[in-house]
Amino acid sequence: MNGIEIAAVARWSTSDLPAARRLDIWADLLTSAMIPLYVRSTNPRAFESTMSVAACGPLTVVRQSGTPHVCGRGRSELARSSQRQYHLMMSLNHTYRLSHRNDLYLSPGDLALVDSDLVCDIALIRWYEFLNIGIPVEWLKRWVPDAGCLVGRRIPGHSNWGAALSAYVTQLVPEALANAPIPRGVLADQIGALLALIAHEMSGQEPHSKPADRSLRDRVSDCLAQRCHEHGLTAEAVADSLGISVRTLHRALAGCQQTFAEQLLDARVNCAQRMLESKIFSRMTVGEIGRRAGFADPSHFTRVMRRRLGVTPLQLRIRCGTEASGTTARSAAESDGN
Repeated sequence: MNGIEIAAVARWSTSDLPAARRLDIWADLLTSAMIPLYVRSTNPRAFESTMSVAACGPLTVVRQSGTPHVCGRGRSELARSSQRQYHLMMSLNHTYRLSHRNDLYLSPGDLALVDSDLVCDIALIRWYEFLNIGIPVEWLKRWVPDAGCLVGRRIPGHSNWGAALSAYVTQLVPEALANAPIPRGVLADQIGALLALIAHEMSGQEPHSKPADRSLRDRVSDCLAQRCHEHGLTAEAVADSLGISVRTLHRALAGCQQTFAEQLLDARVNCAQRMLESKIFSRMTVGEIGRRAGFADPSHFTRVMRRRLGVTPLQLRIRCGTEASGTTARSAAESDGN
């Protein structure tokens, strides 16, 4: 649809689709409106979604809402793609997880630029309201010659130019574009200009890290993924296991604009989330999962998960369908007490 002016808004809804085939048909609709995507749900028959699409000059504006699910692009979807695009994404109502170069937890109003040539995974864990703007590669180059500096990074919705872009694209819903009083190409140019300002703003916030620092950071990350369950795990213990000094560890992480505490917390959140979303651990209480992930304090565990994911551990389990009936009462009691 990129580059084509659409006179009216195109709309789709799963309410018009047979329940048994909703996911497959919806994935085909997403492919037609945007790019090839997989769509997965723990309860396919209960899957619901709506989508409206309109052109904004060379851009394609897609607004979606629906039930929790996971979608993205793996090797199969990349192989079926004929044209590279960028996609500017923003949640309008809830926090969601994006894995694209980095693992990001994005709050409502935050933006992210996704490159269709790279693997991507999006976890929408609550009823979502979502905006996705398809951007042609050559068009964006006019505004941001090196768009790679933005790909896979969080554009905070409260930053100077991030706030301006967030507020602007919120208004660019397909229904509003259908009756825009000015040429849509002019509306699109505002996005390009704001992205150029954001690229300049963010280039001063994150100095280029050295390859050696990134390599060591990845080693630290791998080590933490294996040892994050250890209560009281210290930077000294990790540095010793990697055969480096504590000073070298901290200096490498600082070179990547990270800290040991942030890395450790990320590892524990990821570990807990995997267990909470897996049926293998369905009979384990929320408190036990928190302890296995390295959280010594149940209250801290709940606060961290709510802040990162927008839901409590129990709510995440219920939405993923991994809460065993025999553990619901105990988990609810733990959650209510935190």
